Amino acid sequence: MTLQNHEGRSLVEANTTKLRVLQRNGIKMAIMLERIFWSQLDDIAKIQGTSTTKLVFRILSDYPTTRNRTGLLRCYCLEQARMKASLIRLQAESFDMLGVIAACPTPVAVITAQRKIAAFNPSFSKLIAAIRGDHNSQGTAIQFSFSEAVPKIQAALLAEPHRIVAYQIGVQIGEGQAHFFVCRFALADRSKAEQSLILLFFENERKVLGNAG
Repeated sequence: MTLQNHEGRSLVEANTTKLRVLQRNGIKMAIMLERIFWSQLDDIAKIQGTSTTKLVFRILSDYPTTRNRTGLLRCYCLEQARMKASLIRLQAESFDMLGVIAACPTPVAVITAQRKIAAFNPSFSKLIAAIRGDHNSQGTAIQFSFSEAVPKIQAALLAEPHRIVAYQIGVQIGEGQAHFFVCRFALADRSKAEQSLILLFFENERKVLGNAG
């Protein structure tokens, strides 16, 4: 029996090396790498919406002092494969996201693409209670303002599913003064694409919020 990889090629063929000459911004480099790693780099670049050349140069630029470029690229491919495997396991298992959020000591809210609150944890409730108490605005709706449009935030997260991005957010209750925070944004359910809920992890409070949207 001949062992095969996901593309139907024999592992012997996948293990053969291939030389590629890559050029970007006037810099040229020749890299000899096994075909299976070139294939994975091609797949990763396609998912990230870039070219293999740009991806390789970006990886190498993150570690400018490394002397073993091929080893670094192999490690990158392995790390990406591990992240993908972890995501598959999480999707296959019953994962109590709300239970994890409830236990989180940091204020966390879950919003929809329409900026509606879908869930929150006790720490977020305490944060909102403190803001209400500051302005005596009991029972008034919570208003969010973002330093970047929510569709753009969602698009950035969908483009790189494992990414967590930081933006500034304003929280205002009624006519009271807005409180500004730095938040970490992540997708709660990547399988639903454009309908995915967004997790907001509230970090330090800020005095100024750039251009809110």
